[in-house]
Amino acid sequence: MDRIRIGNSLNIYYPLALEINGSPVSLSSASLTVVITDPYGEEHTVSHTVSGSAIVFSFNGNAQSAKGRYRVTIWANYGSSDQGAIDSVDLFELIGSSSYEKMGTVSPIVITKKIKLS
Repeated sequence: MDRIRIGNSLNIYYPLALEINGSPVSLSSASLTVVITDPYGEEHTVSHTVSGSAIVFSFNGNAQSAKGRYRVTIWANYGSSDQGAIDSVDLFELIGSSSYEKMGTVSPIVITKKIKLS
């Protein structure tokens, strides 16, 4: 899990294969909703794009209000009778100091910061 100082805007690349009724479906033709849940259980719906077989979305620094572990849930056909969901618990953790950051997750999910000060 990446540990990132709160206030940094994040880009997240999330590979995903989607099947509906056993048949593969292109992500670009699917009705998808991306929700980031903060440590207090507050949900933030974020816009996303599709890049090949991955969903790409951002979590801007000015939208971050709580330190702690964050979860991401991706919904297909949200609100319909054939909806489905997948989530990543502990996708990243926002922390209070840059000195405790740890980037470079070993999963196929890649998180990068938009701005890095040094």
